[in-house]
Amino acid sequence: MNDHILETNNNFNSGTKSQWRALAEKALRGADFEMLVKTGVDGIARGPLFIGPNSATSLNWAEVPALAGRPWHLTSLVKHPDVKTANVECLEELKGGASALSLTLDAGGRSGISVQTLSDVLVLSADIKTQFVPLRLQPAVQGFETAALFAAHYNLQSKTDDSLLSLGLDPDDLSDDQLA
Repeated sequence: MNDHILETNNNFNSGTKSQWRALAEKALRGADFEMLVKTGVDGIARGPLFIGPNSATSLNWAEVPALAGRPWHLTSLVKHPDVKTANVECLEELKGGASALSLTLDAGGRSGISVQTLSDVLVLSADIKTQFVPLRLQPAVQGFETAALFAAHYNLQSKTDDSLLSLGLDPDDLSDDQLA
């Protein structure tokens, strides 16, 4: 669907940082470039983002065809307890510019999305094009069952090779029983 967009992007010559800055200053029509730099409450100055050739390494998503060549994503955190509301928030975040989602899960709904059944996973993921939107789960400590529901959902999909789902679990932090 968007293959032509990705191909164009992959062949786009972004130029050098100095060329980019000159174009940015031209677009500012005489305004000071430093007006684009803001200092956060953490004291770190953040300015415009320049992505030039080979300026970032690709993440391990290259094997997902629709995500190949993307060195980074804008990831939004969603954790509303109600699955329908969380789905609406996910879709709003994607419409607002997010390109990946991080979902905080808690079957009890105290500190995240209350996903308890495979139906909940279907409601939560409705209209989210997982072949284009990587999902990272942040399950609660007892969230193995919830992660398993997502894995089961993906196994039912016809295009699991085109999707990226991170279960948010670190095998090094798990006991052998938990890992099994």
